[in-house]
Amino acid sequence: MSTSAEPLRNQFVAYEDALASFYELQDGTRRMLEQSAEVMRASEQLVGLRRSLFVARRELGLSAENDRMLAIERDRASIEVAGAPVLATNLVANVARNGSALHLSFRMDPKSTKHFPKVAGHVRIRFPFVDKTYVAVFRLVAVKMEPDYFSFTFATVDP
Repeated sequence: MSTSAEPLRNQFVAYEDALASFYELQDGTRRMLEQSAEVMRASEQLVGLRRSLFVARRELGLSAENDRMLAIERDRASIEVAGAPVLATNLVANVARNGSALHLSFRMDPKSTKHFPKVAGHVRIRFPFVDKTYVAVFRLVAVKMEPDYFSFTFATVDP
């Protein structure tokens, strides 16, 4: 009887070993899936953070290479042109390619101001930059008159 029970016992031990291996493989797979899900969540957070950083840098108008101001874009901004307060729309300030001149362009509804600014000659303009105000002396480069707005482009005065 012991001789016939021995193969059955060996099969039972092999079955237990296979079952233990299966559960170990199942647990390892579950751990791997959980780790993979954590890595995916962390990766998505990093992508979101990276996007937020790029958006913040663009809003600040900073270049990616050296933190110099490259561009400012505002849908609406209160600025001061030659001492006259102006509500500007589509305000854009860009640094020229050689980095020597700052170009400022914006639209202005002529009905929105009581005092039209003097734009001939050197014009001092104050405009928002981050949480401060940037002040520079500009000269008028171009003006476009439409029925409901004026579009101005200024460039900084060469030193």
